[in-house]
Amino acid sequence: MAPVLAAAGLAVPVASLPANVLAGAPAGVLTLWGMTVGLVAGSLPGPVGWAARVPVTLAAAWVDRVARASARLPLGRLTPGETVALTIVALLTWAVWRRQAVPPESFVSPQARAALVTPLVVALCWVGRPMAPQGGPVPGGCLIVDDMATTLVLERAPPSVRRLLGALAEAEVRRLDVLVVTPDGLRTAEAGVAVLDAVAVEAVVRRPPVPPDVCRRYGAAS
Repeated sequence: MAPVLAAAGLAVPVASLPANVLAGAPAGVLTLWGMTVGLVAGSLPGPVGWAARVPVTLAAAWVDRVARASARLPLGRLTPGETVALTIVALLTWAVWRRQAVPPESFVSPQARAALVTPLVVALCWVGRPMAPQGGPVPGGCLIVDDMATTLVLERAPPSVRRLLGALAEAEVRRLDVLVVTPDGLRTAEAGVAVLDAVAVEAVVRRPPVPPDVCRRYGAAS
């Protein structure tokens, strides 16, 4: 999936690598069971229908918990170029490993394994290292980062909640000290709830502790 995201010009969160491993099997159960038993489970009588939905419910709960926990890990993101470079290094490592393991009865020694895998692990840790959040405009407001706190100010409803969350991810935001949501209607409140669901937030205030036009210094974000 990472090469596909890179080809689309999207960054790949490092946390998605262990998350995919942890959620892979339950996601398979969720898909297969949902496409078979799930098609008729809703029409089955009470206890039978409930029992038929238990595996899907448990699998969905596990995938959801893994996704939420992974999103809060203090890990960085791989740019499309870094993803492509790491993919090439991984393929070269695999090719050398296969060459060392021919004929089939031979095996790669632990020392050779370490020599092959260590550069890949070091490169992954280096390019995917966490970065400090960067302040600037975001859809619907601005992100203020200083020595005191990381503050998100939502002055208005963003054009898209997904774009807002994407901007926070690009800015390496995984925790907010303060979320300021101005009373600007239901859509702005919904955006604030989405932020609360996506990142850890210490405090939420409705009356800005900053000047109302504080985001003007960062320019407008569409």
